[in-house]
Amino acid sequence: MKLISNSMIYFSGSIISKLLSLLSLPFLTAALSPEEYGVVAMLILVGAFVSSFLSLGLGTSIGEMYFSKQDFFHRSSVLTTGFLVILGTHIVYCLLIWVVGEKISEVVFHSKSYVYVSVMMLLGQAVQNMVFPLQLKVQFEEKFKIAALAMVLSAIVSLGMILFLVVVEERGLNGYGEGMLIGAIAQLLIYLVLVRLDYSAKKMLMAVDLIKKGWPMILSFLFLFVIQNGVRIPIEWYGGLAIVGLYQVGASLAAPMGMVTTAFINAWTPYALGFSSRPDDAPESLGAVTRLYIVIMGIIVILIFVLAPFLAKILTAEKYFEAYYVIGLGALWHYFSSIFLMLLPPVYFANEVARTVVRVQAVTVVVFCAICIPLINVDPLMGAAGSVALAGFVLVFSQLIWNKVLRAHQYVQIHYDIWSIVMLILIPLGGILVLFVDIFVGYIESVLLGTAMIALLVCVVFASPLVSQLIKELQLKIVRLK
Repeated sequence: MKLISNSMIYFSGSIISKLLSLLSLPFLTAALSPEEYGVVAMLILVGAFVSSFLSLGLGTSIGEMYFSKQDFFHRSSVLTTGFLVILGTHIVYCLLIWVVGEKISEVVFHSKSYVYVSVMMLLGQAVQNMVFPLQLKVQFEEKFKIAALAMVLSAIVSLGMILFLVVVEERGLNGYGEGMLIGAIAQLLIYLVLVRLDYSAKKMLMAVDLIKKGWPMILSFLFLFVIQNGVRIPIEWYGGLAIVGLYQVGASLAAPMGMVTTAFINAWTPYALGFSSRPDDAPESLGAVTRLYIVIMGIIVILIFVLAPFLAKILTAEKYFEAYYVIGLGALWHYFSSIFLMLLPPVYFANEVARTVVRVQAVTVVVFCAICIPLINVDPLMGAAGSVALAGFVLVFSQLIWNKVLRAHQYVQIHYDIWSIVMLILIPLGGILVLFVDIFVGYIESVLLGTAMIALLVCVVFASPLVSQLIKELQLKIVRLK
């Protein structure tokens, strides 16, 4: 019940911030052309690539060292030291951006026309990246109300500034970059006010340990970068900046799925890693939650496939309608990537996170690179989204094989039943079938098919032993209240 309540608190903040983002899309897509959104997408690509190095793998090593001891001062030292390391690397990066902004525009766009927006957006992304150790502190200490409040306040300021500068002041791409930077600075200040760090707890030797433990994960972040963002480069080759812009808008419309999965994973991580001190309880407890998650999130995935054309129609300008091809497939990536994270607790328990994750992601990247170009060559938009979704599928099943076959005797074995695996295959296929029926048959037929699938999955959820137990607990609480 605690896991569910924490997820809902975090989810409330996520849903408000993402709702604000979705509501801004009609105005931004009316003010910016697909080519201009393509510029935004390519700059996001550059920022994500650089952040893969600048993060130094601390996103993993902070969590690993934090949960290695129960001591409060140790945990405070881990978080404070991690924040100061990230702050230092990104301040240096910001200075470099200011110096080489013109060269970045020439390399990425073969033009000096986008120097200013390049500098503004990359500075904004750099400042955003400074926040993640503070977000980890909130997550690990399970202060989800603070997390929700910080997300909402940050979204209001950031989107408010972008809308004002792009739509009201009509500053176009330059306004988008300025608004992003102002919003990122506001987000950092909001977190610094709401999340207090004990700066006296910083330790130089701990910084070295964090970097030593984290740097192998740089390769992991690069692999994720290739899977999530690498498609934008071949899209630009085969379709141009306009198609990149359509892909970016479609990915933005798929973000609500990422919002839901992130909310759960942020509550799941401290809950699951809490079993490190009592691993004998992990197989049944974590297995039951994972099995239920696969089905419940599957319902949301199918629903997104059904609603995708409607969402594109009401939330974007007409010139962006084809972006709906990306929405459901983008939701599948969020679905698979969250399940991948749910498979990692046994890896954490065995202290094999870095090497295991890198190996599994390396396999995924090889498959992704093999299918990406051929699919994008056929259809730049759907090929790109489809290759990312397929990469997510490979990521999950590679990790499953690693846990259950290659490390069967070394890891705590979480209990999954065969129906969970079957659902993990059938749900994505069902969503893709809904998309193809919409394209080749008709929207009404796709809605009917999707509704039938959702009804079937709802029956599976209510037949789950875990749901039956939760319903009984809720009934008992109601009786006690009466």
